[in-house]
Amino acid sequence: MTQGNVRDTPYDVAVIGAGVVGCAIARELARYEVSVVVLERSGDVGNGTSKANTAILHTGFDCVPGSLESSLVSRGYHLLGAYAEEAGIALERTGDYSWPGTTSSRRPSHHCKKRPRRMATTRPDLSAAQVRDREPNLGEGVRGGLAVPGESIICPWSTVLAYALEAASAGVSFL
Repeated sequence: MTQGNVRDTPYDVAVIGAGVVGCAIARELARYEVSVVVLERSGDVGNGTSKANTAILHTGFDCVPGSLESSLVSRGYHLLGAYAEEAGIALERTGDYSWPGTTSSRRPSHHCKKRPRRMATTRPDLSAAQVRDREPNLGEGVRGGLAVPGESIICPWSTVLAYALEAASAGVSFL
């Protein structure tokens, strides 16, 4: 995976790992007047967790509002969605449903109700019948759910490759 020549002078910034996060950081750093090297133990970008992820572009609907997680997931959702469109990365806004499983009540369980809905695209709770209408292969134990229309799937391989190629084109070294 070595790109370019090994330098005699030190780099200003070293990014450890050429997964999706490392490559995204390298791409962003390439916009500044710093020399950047990405160090990766594997023979290619995205070979670890990035290739094994679920491909979900998560809205953060179940994050605790106001938390760091909520802020980062929401920001990432919007940034990566825009980048996918710009770079031609496959992205499908499939929507999703969340259901807590078996409970003794007719409403979604403590888990769903405890997490306030932050995303404007989240619809009200679904009854058990509504969930089964949408997902007929679910068992009878489902008591309700939550529709999350903004959830999406994105090609994880194209994403990391696009970030890496843009970073390398802008002068970032990969070793």
